[in-house]
Amino acid sequence: MTSLTTDALIAALAVLGVAAFGWLTAAQLASRKRFARLVRENRALWYYTRVLIDWGYRPHTGAPPEPPESIRHLYEFGDSE
Repeated sequence: MTSLTTDALIAALAVLGVAAFGWLTAAQLASRKRFARLVRENRALWYYTRVLIDWGYRPHTGAPPEPPESIRHLYEFGDSE
């Protein structure tokens, strides 16, 4: 009887361990994707800042250049109607 209880406990711990490992793996993958997106946005923001600085130092009559598509969502502020 004790052997059955010990085996059941070991099996339950093994299942919990596998579930925890799966959850940690999924969390790590999500974190890597989020970090990669932030790196892409950061590079695009630096590039756009450089373009705006160059635009500001040249004589111009028009509006400043539009942001790249990858960061355009950062410059959308509510409804424009």
